[in-house]
Amino acid sequence: MEFVVAALIGIAAGALIVAVVGFAVGALRYVLTPPPPAGAGVCGGCTSLQALWNSMSRFEQWHAYLDFYAASLLCQAEGCPAIL
Repeated sequence: MEFVVAALIGIAAGALIVAVVGFAVGALRYVLTPPPPAGAGVCGGCTSLQALWNSMSRFEQWHAYLDFYAASLLCQAEGCPAIL
């Protein structure tokens, strides 16, 4: 039982670390090379995020995948096209 709890804590800690690193990679990429200006309307931010995703290398995409996946779900909830 203790092993299962320790394994679950390890998995949760690993997921948190991956999310923080992904956010840092996405934020750093946004600061260094910002995407083109957003279009009008609610979907402008989603369009900018898609342009940022397309300009990232595979290494950066791998590290920021979870954050962009969450943003994609939010865009879909607003009625915009998915990011990924």
